[in-house]
Amino acid sequence: MRNVVYFDWELTPEHPFSYMERSYDEQIGSPVPDMHSALHLGVVLRGYREGVFSGVKVETSENEVYLTAPWEVHHTVCTGNHHRLLLFNIDRNFLLESFFTGAGELEQLMVMSPGMRMKHINEKLHSSSVTARLLEAIRLPDSPRKELIIWNLLQQLFITVLPEPGGGGDHTADHQRLLPALKALSGKKLSVPEAAAKCCLSTNYFAALFKKQFGLSFARYERNFRLNGALHALRRGAPFKEAADAWGFCDKSHLAKMVKKRP
Repeated sequence: MRNVVYFDWELTPEHPFSYMERSYDEQIGSPVPDMHSALHLGVVLRGYREGVFSGVKVETSENEVYLTAPWEVHHTVCTGNHHRLLLFNIDRNFLLESFFTGAGELEQLMVMSPGMRMKHINEKLHSSSVTARLLEAIRLPDSPRKELIIWNLLQQLFITVLPEPGGGGDHTADHQRLLPALKALSGKKLSVPEAAAKCCLSTNYFAALFKKQFGLSFARYERNFRLNGALHALRRGAPFKEAADAWGFCDKSHLAKMVKKRP
């Protein structure tokens, strides 16, 4: 079984998804916001999970599913009853390309408000067996055929929860306006004026729109993005200086200070 790579840079066309099961003790939460270009699809196997998605708190109960949209700021508030989660990490672009039709509706699903998205998904899945079949497939012996079965079932799940065409509204338009800045995120620091210019928006309007959409300032979002990248490099054994240089921090002391300050 391929483990989840939380910041998703190691997903490839040959491996467009990964998954893992995680258990949490009661009332364990993470105050640190995360974001990534991949989709995170979580199935609550036991207990419940409260998460914050772009500033909106959403609770997901046993046998329910939650979906983290691309670039959506999120973190766990708390879990209960010895929460157990099956988490899929899915390459958004590869999933979109696998849809002959319906890619537009899939994009609408991703830019729904978090509460509406989770309500919509679980209402659609309530009368479907696809989640149960997905859980059965996870228990199969590891093999290339198993990966193909899981990928096929993930596609079926997304087909099941597609919204009606044209349901995105203003939320979709705002997200599209901000995409050039999100796609420009890298190991090099990106200022608010530079990000606004990439979106052809004024700095003030861009800053206000970004905070409305993602629940925190672009400056904080951008810094968290680079810090996540540096932490990922450190976990893989990179020296502090190398991680600092690769992810836009002044030096290894600056990176060490940022890591220490992070909750």
